[in-house]
Amino acid sequence: MLCSCIMLSRSTKTTETTLSDLPRDAIASILHKLSGSMILTSARYVCSLWWNICKDPRMWHSIDMDIKHFSFARFDFVSLEKICRYSVDKSLGYLTRINIDYFGTDILLQYIAARAGQLRSIRLYKCEEISDKGLREFVMKFPQLEELDIAFTNISKESLEVIAKSCPLLKTLKYRSLVGEDIEENDEALIITNNMHELRHLETYGTMITNNGIIAILNGCPLLQYLDLRSGFHLDMSRGKFYGLAMRCYDWKEAS
Repeated sequence: MLCSCIMLSRSTKTTETTLSDLPRDAIASILHKLSGSMILTSARYVCSLWWNICKDPRMWHSIDMDIKHFSFARFDFVSLEKICRYSVDKSLGYLTRINIDYFGTDILLQYIAARAGQLRSIRLYKCEEISDKGLREFVMKFPQLEELDIAFTNISKESLEVIAKSCPLLKTLKYRSLVGEDIEENDEALIITNNMHELRHLETYGTMITNNGIIAILNGCPLLQYLDLRSGFHLDMSRGKFYGLAMRCYDWKEAS
């Protein structure tokens, strides 16, 4: 249960002020900083005032279904999906950010897509029931998407192309690696360079991007601020090559 108490001492008099004594707008501002799961499972039950404030769809603009907020003893994946759907419904189209752990499915993505036209950011953590096709169909409906975090998901070359072409405003992209038989060195770099000019943050794991691919990305993504190519086995980190690449990155950083 959420509560707060502030003690103000003046001479010999003591005044006790609780959150409920604050103006409605101030309380709403505080509750607005909570995740959707916290509002749903605890905050709205504090009192009738908080209950009414939590009815405002703007309170549900951000839904965080991070598994650590829930007890496995009380919620299985079916229950979590029901909670997620309920939260999306409560947003009444105001949803701009959503985070889903483990229980995401193609059907759930379709449900969100039909009710969250203002979505700007989505994180899908280890959602094994979301298919490559399901992901493609989802992102195609959100040209305004700015953040896509699928850091623990392998995607196909086709999916990366769809993401790049469907989401021209993308600022943050995190994915694990490309899978498939038609992948060649720097395919990812070419897709990113030719389409993701607004990109600020790029993370991938086990990439087939080479040193030349990195330089192409730096040239094609002038707003890039963070680049993480973890386990990039196609990168040449020998002394001479590494020094040249490091200097190129330094020159790019100075220019930006």
